[in-house]
Amino acid sequence: MRAGPSPAQRAVVWHDLECGGYRVDLQAWLELAERAGGPVLDVGAGTGRVSLALARAKLGEAAFADAWTEGLSMPLEAAVEEALALGPSYSGTR
Repeated sequence: MRAGPSPAQRAVVWHDLECGGYRVDLQAWLELAERAGGPVLDVGAGTGRVSLALARAKLGEAAFADAWTEGLSMPLEAAVEEALALGPSYSGTR
């Protein structure tokens, strides 16, 4: 028998429903990231609302869509291995 969603999974769904459409602060985050002049780590990224906006802005919509599709097709272990190979100096361009 399959168990229902865990408390963490329920929290993710709630967070996306409650905050997923909130965009008022995104311009401020984009400006802060631009001023940082280097890689930005979104600590406490939740479900990725700000992180995804930063990635779209850095890569452009077409490149972001390609990367998203490629990432979805990768097993988790392969995605982690690729991220580690890019190292801490990864700037979002290849």
